[in-house]
Amino acid sequence: MPKYHLIESGSQLRDYCDDVLRTAPSVGFDTEFVAEDTFQPQICLIQVAAGGQLSLIDPLRIDDLEPFWRTLAESPQTIVHACRVELEFSVAAVGRPPGGLVDTQIAAGLAGFAYPAAYAALIERLLGYKPKKEETRTDWRRRPLSTRQIEYALDDVSHLHAMYEQIDAHLRRLGRSAWLQEEMEEIVRQVEHAVSDERWRRIPGISGLDPQSLAVVRELFFWREQEARRRNQPPRRVLRDDLIVELARRKTADPSRIRAVRGMNWRGVSIYIGELAQCIERGLDLPVEQRPKKAPAQRNQEMSVLGQFLFAALGSVARKAELAPNLVGGPNDIRDLLAARADSGRASNPPKLARGWRKQFIGDLFDELLSGRRAVRVADPDSDYPLEFE
Repeated sequence: MPKYHLIESGSQLRDYCDDVLRTAPSVGFDTEFVAEDTFQPQICLIQVAAGGQLSLIDPLRIDDLEPFWRTLAESPQTIVHACRVELEFSVAAVGRPPGGLVDTQIAAGLAGFAYPAAYAALIERLLGYKPKKEETRTDWRRRPLSTRQIEYALDDVSHLHAMYEQIDAHLRRLGRSAWLQEEMEEIVRQVEHAVSDERWRRIPGISGLDPQSLAVVRELFFWREQEARRRNQPPRRVLRDDLIVELARRKTADPSRIRAVRGMNWRGVSIYIGELAQCIERGLDLPVEQRPKKAPAQRNQEMSVLGQFLFAALGSVARKAELAPNLVGGPNDIRDLLAARADSGRASNPPKLARGWRKQFIGDLFDELLSGRRAVRVADPDSDYPLEFE
């Protein structure tokens, strides 16, 4: 097992931040957390590679992690793999992302490797080392940590810098360093706006609901969030998504009819029937002009046929350019682009393929194809990249 420093107190953490993190030109880090039982994921361990040393920070023994997140926010470069949860921890703690944030998973996709690639797969591909996987389902809340757990945790950061050096060399060769910066800025924006009032729209099954029912969904969603935070439980444990949709569909604030919905007789929910009835009544009584608008309707079948062709073209172009197709976009992104073009570009927010590096890489090409300024032909049926654009 490699040598490491164990940080278990607030004073040790402050000294570590001042002596190591603040002077390190680049910091690699990862976290271990448990998300099943609490409103927010519970951070249980922080692994750090900085200043030529490995360290483990034990959040279960340290009351205040703010010095760590504040110091990290000032770092010239922070390297993480699949960074969204770590980014959420940082924004929640100090309102800022880690400084100079780099996600090796995204960087690898931009450099032509598979996306999304697991950390272990990338390490093996780039460095020829096979990380340990035995502790992927461990309960990181338990103490003391075993030798195997510690080895597994250190493995997650030991090779981050070496791996990113190789990926960065590919990015520089392909001229895509600016693309990576753009992607990181977009992820930061997404996380910072994750608490926006539109989160309720992610509830599955609401696409067919009318505006009045959507107003009920919104009321129930925010009641659930408040109650889950109070109980420190996952929101879906307070009230399931399907029950929110069913209550919104029935459009009744009558407690007896609410109680008659299958699943509402569980005591953990039934004791709140009165509060739920009030939420539903507020949604039903909301003036028409204040009700949420329905999401755009699904695209028609003719458009999906064209979308299938463009999606195939995207894959061919991306692979030829050493770029992971999944990172460029998926079928929904193609449909969004076609819908925006059908609306003559009147949408206030351009679709994903019409913004930034994706517009440069594929969006402009698709525009030329759709307008007839370019044509596509099969140049070589036996080639890995058979399509040619003229």
